[in-house]
Amino acid sequence: MGCLVIAGILGSGNALAEEQSGAEEQVAPEEQTAPVRERRADIERLMKVTKAADMGAQMGDLMAQQIVQLSGADTPEAVARCREIAAEVVREILADKGLMKELVPVYEKHFSHKEIREMIAFYETPLGKKSIEVMPRVMADSMRIGQRWAARVMPEVREKVTRQMREEGLIE
Repeated sequence: MGCLVIAGILGSGNALAEEQSGAEEQVAPEEQTAPVRERRADIERLMKVTKAADMGAQMGDLMAQQIVQLSGADTPEAVARCREIAAEVVREILADKGLMKELVPVYEKHFSHKEIREMIAFYETPLGKKSIEVMPRVMADSMRIGQRWAARVMPEVREKVTRQMREEGLIE
């Protein structure tokens, strides 16, 4: 679950991060009521239980790999060192910029406090722990299957869309 959220934010650039940052700033910590502080603490606990921060680090490693590919490093030693530098910088910036804190308003928007507590309870069970452990592999396998499926059906989709657009006079 956390991986999807983090992937979405990392993939969307600064606009979403700025929007979330603004949402978090709407209620200053000293102005928060006890229930709000408690809900936010539970959201942070949920992110910890689901290892959302670890997933953020994994996304950082992926970002670092992309940086290495664009770096122009051409020897194995240079590639390895570039990967180390990029991974270190990305992890440092992710930690320094408080990504996890900026995600709290997203969880607040989509889940009630009761639901957050229920998710914590679930993810602390053996099945919940297993789902956290295997979900990245399930998602990776699912993405590969989805890509193959899309490649297989895309010609039919493209043909039908093109035909209907021609029939409606939208294209020649």
